[in-house]
Amino acid sequence: MGGLNYAVAMAGRGLRFSQAGFAGPKYMLEAGGRTLFEHSVFSLPLALAKKIYFIALREHEEQFKLSKFIEAKLGPGLKGAWELVFLD
Repeated sequence: MGGLNYAVAMAGRGLRFSQAGFAGPKYMLEAGGRTLFEHSVFSLPLALAKKIYFIALREHEEQFKLSKFIEAKLGPGLKGAWELVFLD
């Protein structure tokens, strides 16, 4: 891994999407066979990353098991290279 720290903001409630009938946070929605989370994260030059900080709502961990979602999407290759920062 490199020496850059990435901060990925994902603490929105996605109100426009929920009002349009979509369930769950925006980053969990699928487009083109991948979640918006995957489109965002895998567009980064991850080889340059020292650490990736995901800034999210604590309620998303409680309601949607966000840490498990991220773990599943990133796979074992990035284990230990990311951290969740929760906002109340």
